[in-house]
Order: sequence, then structure tokens, then C-alpha cells
Amino acid sequence: MDKANAEWAKDIPCKNITIYGFCKYENEGCIFNHGKDTNSGISSRPALNSSLSSKFNAKTAPSFTPSKALNAKTSSSTAIKAEKVAKALQSVADQQPAVSSPLAAQSAPFASSFNPYAANFTPVGSAGAAGASSPPSSAPAPAHSAFNPYSASGGLSTPGDELNPMQSSTGFMSGSPGPFAQESSNRHTNFPSIYPPSHSILQYHLYAADPPLHLKLPLKPNERSPEMLFIPNDIREELLKKNQAALQVFPSGGNLPEIVGDYFGLVPLEFHNRVSKTDRYQGHQNSLYKVFSNFDGKIYIMRRVHDVKILETSQISQPFQNWKKLVNCNVAEIRDAFITRAFNDSSLCVVHDYFPQSSSLYETHFVNFSPAPLTQDLLWSYLVQLCSAVQAAHSLNLAFNNICLDKVIVTGSPGRIKISDSCVHDILHFQEDVDIVQQQQNDFSDMGSLLRDLSSKILGSNHDATAVDAADHEFRKILNYLLDPSPAGPKSLNSLLPMFAHKILSVTSALQTSAEYTESILARELENARLFRLMCKLNFIFGRTESRIDINWSEAGDKFPIILFYDYVFHQSNELGRPVMDLTHVLRCLNRLDAGTSEKLMLVTPDEMNCIIISYKELKDLIDSAFRAMSQ
Repeated sequence: MDKANAEWAKDIPCKNITIYGFCKYENEGCIFNHGKDTNSGISSRPALNSSLSSKFNAKTAPSFTPSKALNAKTSSSTAIKAEKVAKALQSVADQQPAVSSPLAAQSAPFASSFNPYAANFTPVGSAGAAGASSPPSSAPAPAHSAFNPYSASGGLSTPGDELNPMQSSTGFMSGSPGPFAQESSNRHTNFPSIYPPSHSILQYHLYAADPPLHLKLPLKPNERSPEMLFIPNDIREELLKKNQAALQVFPSGGNLPEIVGDYFGLVPLEFHNRVSKTDRYQGHQNSLYKVFSNFDGKIYIMRRVHDVKILETSQISQPFQNWKKLVNCNVAEIRDAFITRAFNDSSLCVVHDYFPQSSSLYETHFVNFSPAPLTQDLLWSYLVQLCSAVQAAHSLNLAFNNICLDKVIVTGSPGRIKISDSCVHDILHFQEDVDIVQQQQNDFSDMGSLLRDLSSKILGSNHDATAVDAADHEFRKILNYLLDPSPAGPKSLNSLLPMFAHKILSVTSALQTSAEYTESILARELENARLFRLMCKLNFIFGRTESRIDINWSEAGDKFPIILFYDYVFHQSNELGRPVMDLTHVLRCLNRLDAGTSEKLMLVTPDEMNCIIISYKELKDLIDSAFRAMSQ
């Protein structure tokens, strides 16, 4: 460090400026850089009342006062620059093409994606503050109808635009009212687009997660950590999401009826823009809703087929009774089927069991932003479960008809699937003369086409022949058998199952392992429920107003040990008088109390003048007698 030559320090910031906001040695020979021009002869330390911008000192400043503009000329030039920037942003937004896909919406500049959980959504013009400060136009604004979250174009600025929650909200001009900002005269409340709003949705990342692996202390075989006593975070988060999805509702109003048959609270599903095959429902349009039953209070899925003509009641009752007999773990059970005019037409509604957070195979492996990876073992699992569903249906002389990627849903891990949307085909084709044997043969062909599409996805090829040839030898035999257009004999499970019987064992082992793991997690929650009931019993009898004048709860009463035990468990304090919150101590005491062990403990009064030696069994008897006396 050469103190004689100060050139080496002219570019190094002074630490006093960084720490204190100023350097008192700045004019006394400090050689470091203070953020000022060294060639200027003006003192670099401004006065406190100077109009120049000054450094903020958190220690000496009594209050924070934002710095003012230097002069009117600088202020006007800043406004001119802001106006130019706003015009440039407006021109870029006008030249930006409309975004029509989720992937394009992510890369589009100045396009904010639509959040369906937002409580209040008000689009802002691309001009920013400049557009907000401009005077309103003299032309009258067009009248907007009430916003309908279920219609494709209700309330939108451009007719014909479809409401897509995954599509970005682009194309709004600055100063124009947003599509969701206007309300009709008969609606005085601004409901969120989806209930519950964002501020009431559970924030899973705020829960205490498991500590990192390098922070976990080594435990002895007889030791336990608090994480071992409760449900794992990933399973808890998944169950909470399913519960939230099941209870989520839409606000009232719109084109949807409030009650359809014995069901209410319709929530539209299937927001993606993929058009289903027209021959699946005889060319009729269809919609999918989550509904709440007014009969048993449970949640179901309702498939609505638009504008269906039913000539006789047996067209619905007979297929429904046939499919009602089908009970299989890989088939979504049918619950109800009826015709309704609640939608202002003759609609066929078929109700099935509801599985929250479930998605079709097409959505799971093809259209998601992060598609679930496909492995060969997962394909074998899908094949085993599909064969189980087909065997159950064929044994009742039924056929699924059109087993496809949209009809098979994934309900959980590891790769649990179910065939949904049953019975609809039989109702629509009731008047036709059908060959059930041929329909069952078509089930095998449809199952082969589904597995072929999945195998082409895992292999990264979309060509049918390449997908079959590139599969492994055993799976290739299965595909060739299922896709054979002219087999030597009718296809059956008796000839199909021996071709992969050894794979069924591994799938069964994986499913059993998953069931045992889930059962072990449930055993932990069983202990929590038992302790929760015990804590409820303690709080029912402790701290009641009438116990203050009851002699049995005084220091000479027979129920006074309950008060001391409650303080012993929950109101511990250390030698410094600070409260002690030891979860292990609480769990140990409650477990021994619930078991009623003969182990004794010493309870001390708050003034430390008296003590009681009592066993957990005696405490349990006192608590039970006090609870029974209160409940009688």
C-alpha cells in the first residue's frame, strides 16, 4: 500500500459511505472514492438543507423524506421521457400477435397470464401510468353485460374469444375497461372467478418441512424425531390439494342452472381446448361438471351430453342397471343417469364417482407442462389394470366401447388408473342392434391402440410401425396380439394373460408395498387422533367458570391434581422463568395418561409450597370421573 501515491485508491469505494452514508474524513485527506467527481472544486459533502440529492443516514435522520426533483426543467424532461417510453411500449404491444397456446403465452412480452384463483382481476393498459393519467374519451363506453365465468365469450372485448384460464390475457387496449371489471346493474358484489380466493388457499410452502439431510442428527434405535410422529409432508400436501380441489366451487350466477336433478353446485371441468372425437357421443357436444349430491352430500362427476332424444325410459334404466352391477377397482362406478331440461334442452346426464386431482392419460403424459415420465414398468402396470377392468366388464356381458387416452384417468401413485365414462355409449346406441361379442373384441383392439400410443411416447416416436418394432420383445408380442386385425381365433383374456403372467407378480408386489406404506402412515395418524381426543377431554373439564367456586377443584379438593397435571404438561418453565415448549414431553405425558400406567410423578403447586405424588392411572380415573359427571 503506497500512501504517497493515492492513484491506486481513487476507484475503490469508501467503506464509510457504504456503512454510514458519509465520510467525515472526505475533506481531510481520505484517498478513497466517495462517488463524486474528483475534478470538481465543489465540496463533496452537501449541507442537510441543500436542494441537491443527499445520502440517507439511518442513524441521524429523524424521518425519511423522499428527495425532490432538481428543478422544473428536469421534472418536465423526465415526464417527456416517461411519455416516450409509454408510447414505445404501446407500439410494441400493438405489434405483438395474439397468443394462442400456453407455451407461446410464456414467451410473449408484456403479457400477464390469467390467474383463475385471483380474487379481483383488473387488466391494466400497456401504457402504464401514462394511459391512466390521460383524460377519458368523450365517446360513450359500450355497455357490458354481466360477466359469466362459464360462457366462452361473455364479457370479453372481442366476440368469439374462448375463455381459457391457461391463455394469457392479451389484446386489451390502454384505457379500455377490462372484461372482468364491469358488472351489471343487478349485481353489486365482485365475486372472485373461483372459490376459494387466493388469500384463503393453503400456502403449502409455509408448513415446516423436513430438515435437510445434513442437519439430521443421528438417532439411536429407540429414539424418535417429531417428523416420525406425523404424516410425511409430500403425502400431507397431496391430500390437502385433493381436499381443496374437492371443496372448490364457482360463484353463483351465469348460464349454469343452480340445481340439476338431485345435484347442485356445478363446477365446469376440462378447460383444455382439445376437441374430443365426434363419434364418441354420436356427434353430440358434451360437458363435464363436478357436482354435489343433495341426497347423500357426496361429490360426483357428471357427464352431460347435449340435446339427446330419449324415446323410452328403458333406454336409460336398462343400461344403468347393467352397469350398476360392475364393481371393480379399475372402473369408475356409475351412480346415476337421467334426462334433464335444466340446460334448456334435453340433456343426458350420467353421474360417476369423483376422484380429486385426477387427469386422463392424455393430460398426464401428453399435454402437461411437465408430463409424467413413462417407463416400461409403468406400461406393464397399465396393461395389468386394464385387463382387470376388461375382465370385470366382459364377465357381466358388457363392453366399454372406445377405450382411449381420454377415457382412462390416473387417480394416484404409483400409476393407478380407472376407466371412466361408462354406460354412455349403451344409452346412446340403445335402439341399434349391436353384437356384444364384436364390441368385446373391439375392446382388445382399443386397448392395443392405447398401449401403442403410450409406447410411442416413451420411445419418442409417433410412427405406429416404429413404435411396435422398437418395443421390447415381450411387450411387442402383446401389441401384435391386441392389434392383429384378423386373428386365428377370438381374442380373450385366457390367451392374453399367460403372455405376461410373470409381470403381474411385480405389479402386485408394487401395489402391496404401496398399500403397506400407506397403512403405516395411517397408523401414525391413529395415534394423533387418540391424543387429540384426550386433549379435547382435558380442555372440556379444565378452566370452566363453575369450577372456580367448586370446592372439589380447590387445593384441598380431589380434582386439584388435574389442574396441577395440566400445568405440568403445558405450562412448564425453566430456571429463568421462560416457558418451555417441549413436544416430546407433551407426547410422553399424554401417552402414559391414555395408557393409565402405574408410573408415578410429582406435581408441585405454583408457589412450590406443596407437592402431590400420584400415578398416571389415578389421574386417568380422576379425569374420566370428572368428564362423566359433566356429561351427565
